[in-house]
Amino acid sequence: MSLKVTAIMAAPPQGVAPTETVESARNLMLINNMKYLAVVDDDKMIGILTEADFVRKMPTETKISEIMSSPVYFVLPDATVQDAARIMTEHEISSVPILDEKQRVIGLVTANEMVKDMLAEEGRAVMSQEVVAIHLAMTENREREDYWLRRARELGYRAVITQVGANAERLPVKLRESAIVAAIARGVIAESTEDKIAVSNAVRDVYSQITRVNPGLGGGFKLSVVRGPRRLTVVAFGRCGHSLANGPEQIILGYSII
Repeated sequence: MSLKVTAIMAAPPQGVAPTETVESARNLMLINNMKYLAVVDDDKMIGILTEADFVRKMPTETKISEIMSSPVYFVLPDATVQDAARIMTEHEISSVPILDEKQRVIGLVTANEMVKDMLAEEGRAVMSQEVVAIHLAMTENREREDYWLRRARELGYRAVITQVGANAERLPVKLRESAIVAAIARGVIAESTEDKIAVSNAVRDVYSQITRVNPGLGGGFKLSVVRGPRRLTVVAFGRCGHSLANGPEQIILGYSII
């Protein structure tokens, strides 16, 4: 995922003025089947609106400037897809606009675009273990799990999937224990101190990112552990929060040398 964001960006969201009303913005999104709107003032992007901003009830005459997300977390055209993914994770957002040097929006990178890019990589001769680990963690049913476990074997990787759910106090322990037990059971690692430490280090990398974004919260995650030549990757995909059904989904990746 070292591509530039411009290689996978979607068209820029339509611009609206901050003085427009909530009603007009909602109608615009519904009629044109849009998920995002750029709030623009003097050709500069000063905020962003998403479908989630219209979930709560509010007077129809409310100005967009009162509900828009601002400041805008953005990337420049020479940023990488990894840069955009890092911003999404740190700020719990599902899209990142691409702005030029004059703060004009030229495109949008979304989580969906990143997944499409990974799917395109599936057809290439070699897939990195990180890409395989992300796909494994994001599987939604047993059929897809079996497919990606088979793909991992075909590519020469050893892999396993497991699930973890715990409160904030137990989460780091449960992440580590579940990853180690599953990895040993599926032959991803040997039952040795060195291999267990390698998994622990990768999980610690994942957990440090979780707590940086969601301090003091428990969560529910699907974990994938993938081992390649001298390197081990752990990916957690899921949610944190007191009400997990409403929390944003996150992808967190950790590494370790083995």
